[in-house]
Amino acid sequence: MMFTFEDIMKLDGNAVREILKVADKKDLMIALKGAAEELRRKFLDNMSQRAQDAFMEEMGFLGAVRVKDVEEAQRKVVEEVQKLAEQGILQIGEAEEMIG
Repeated sequence: MMFTFEDIMKLDGNAVREILKVADKKDLMIALKGAAEELRRKFLDNMSQRAQDAFMEEMGFLGAVRVKDVEEAQRKVVEEVQKLAEQGILQIGEAEEMIG
């Protein structure tokens, strides 16, 4: 099963903050241009107020972006999420059963 950009909604705040640390800010802005408002809000809620303001201001400067560019940016962000998952920093997909 492929992890998609929209699947970020299922991740918790800590995971979103990890994504914010590693994802290219411009890619993230372009990716969020084509995302649902609730997903955009999820990222913004995990930023400081100052970072939110700067992010939204820069996002406004982007203007219209091509669907192709949005899809490419979303793919890049998903790749970063997958790298974090491989490093064990965050977990994607169904939680595996653990035996302690």
